[in-house]
Amino acid sequence: MKKVIAILSFVVLAGTTQVVNAQVAESPVKEVAQQDEKVKITVDELPAAVKKTLEGVDYEGWNIETVLHNKTKDSYELQVKKDADEKTLKFDKEGNSIV
Repeated sequence: MKKVIAILSFVVLAGTTQVVNAQVAESPVKEVAQQDEKVKITVDELPAAVKKTLEGVDYEGWNIETVLHNKTKDSYELQVKKDADEKTLKFDKEGNSIV
């Protein structure tokens, strides 16, 4: 009788372990993507290095329409317009162009 109880206990424990392992294996993995936090700012709020870059010959004649500060990456995104042409410029806080 003791052997039967021991065998049944073993079978119950083994079955319980299998159920627990199966539940752990089925747990979904959640991926969390960090979204960039962009805030609209004025041209006056741009770092001096970015303003200096914009004074260069490459940006002559372009009017700044919108300025966004990407707080997550500490970078700046500018919507600019020259006649009918529009484009987006991106700079880091040192005034370097980001591609």
